[in-house]
Amino acid sequence: MDISMKEIKDTPKYLLIKNAIRDRILLGEFDDKLPGDRVLAREFGFSYMTVRKAIDALVEEDVLFRLPAKGTFVNKGGLSGKKTYNIGFFLEPRIKGGISSPYYSLIFKMMEEILKKEGYSLFFFTDLESIDPLKGQKKYDGLILSCFPAIEKKIATLVQLSPAVIIDNRCHPCNFPYVGIDNRQGVYDAVEYLLRIGHRNIGFVSGIMDSAVGTDRLEGFRSALEDAGIKFSPKMVFGGDYDYRSGQEAVKKFLSLKDSPTAIVCANDSMAFGVIEGARRMGKEIPADLSVIGFDDIEFAAQSSPALTTVKAPIKEIVHCAVDLLLTCLREGTVKENETLFPARLVVRDTCRAL
Repeated sequence: MDISMKEIKDTPKYLLIKNAIRDRILLGEFDDKLPGDRVLAREFGFSYMTVRKAIDALVEEDVLFRLPAKGTFVNKGGLSGKKTYNIGFFLEPRIKGGISSPYYSLIFKMMEEILKKEGYSLFFFTDLESIDPLKGQKKYDGLILSCFPAIEKKIATLVQLSPAVIIDNRCHPCNFPYVGIDNRQGVYDAVEYLLRIGHRNIGFVSGIMDSAVGTDRLEGFRSALEDAGIKFSPKMVFGGDYDYRSGQEAVKKFLSLKDSPTAIVCANDSMAFGVIEGARRMGKEIPADLSVIGFDDIEFAAQSSPALTTVKAPIKEIVHCAVDLLLTCLREGTVKENETLFPARLVVRDTCRAL
């Protein structure tokens, strides 16, 4: 145990051991039964009674639990405690619009409706620390988490302590279920459609490139062009952030090029609507002067004028699968690692025309 002299001097001994045990649980070194109290006393170099006091404190906090004649065990997410009938839904705070965004609001609403029928309440949060089961009273029976690489280590640690299902991006390392979209194929199909109706000069407004969702959608764009014998050009890619305004900025850039695109594919619908509005302000008509395709198929996509051609995200399938996996885990008390990818389907409407 790596403890400085100052820490030993300033901190009660049992708290040092308590914190060390908690850290080893978070690191996965203790994931089921703990060594005996006397074994830990020898390992940490403190008295048996001091170790016992640290263990008692962790049991009091519901981090550990004891079984008579069997030993002390890690309380994984409080599974041995009382049910809260709450499910937590986590979104990374950097997501544009958060739970109010057109995409995630649909996901949350659908999750909420399904879970309500099963007797659960769904709560939204953006702070992982607030639901760490080792830092306070248990608040949730299970979690559905939107993962991004910048926080995947925190999520990987957290899901070792609570039943969970991961959506959006895979979490490494993680042995919990993952449910996502075949993002690469979805964009590939959109570009292939434009090529089929005569477009050769196609622009792409990407999403944030700090996750597999962003990189896979860009790869789908690149692959579709290269498979058609068209050389990929970085100048035909605008780095967006899934926000309406980045679509407006993208179309300004593209239409200023000498060889401007005849069609633009966007990594989400919000940016596609930004492209359409930006093009209109520059005197262009959709689709007469510019064809546009989005991704997600948010509710407004079918209601806009012209109605947006887009790649339909399989929201219903993702939500039903994620909730079913989590509820199965809660019922059976076991977690089965698996990966489920649902295809995204191109929905052709009125924002594209053949050349």
